[in-house]
Amino acid sequence: MSHVLNNVGPGINIVEINGEGGVVEKWDFLNMEIGDKDHILKYLKAIKPGSIVLAASYVDVTPKMTDEMREILEGMGSSMIKTINSHDSWVFAGKVGMKEKSLFEKLVVSDPQTNIYDEWPRVAEVGGCFPAFLDEDKPNAPEIEGNI
Repeated sequence: MSHVLNNVGPGINIVEINGEGGVVEKWDFLNMEIGDKDHILKYLKAIKPGSIVLAASYVDVTPKMTDEMREILEGMGSSMIKTINSHDSWVFAGKVGMKEKSLFEKLVVSDPQTNIYDEWPRVAEVGGCFPAFLDEDKPNAPEIEGNI
């Protein structure tokens, strides 16, 4: 996703990946500035169980954010979504139905004293290998080739 591809926008930029095969199912941005709260909530609820979710903030994710939306993202493994504030930089990778909190999440708090882009903090980044399976009844499938 990028401005070059013209598929990002203000709010939460999100990618849904099939948790079994690693195929990108869909991607979009949830416009948290002027978007419809009901549409945003419907989108989040429609993400399939077992899907891997990649999400990143762009501009501000708080204007349309509701407690229910935060709970859905928390159910994907986010431990920081409930503390995100206006102008914070946030990036996250999780899985729908995760029992544990994701290790792939970073929140950079907006602070006028330390922001490097006027009223915006530095970019939040995470990296690493996301396991194919995240529950106790399936191993980290070594038979799946490539990165997910």
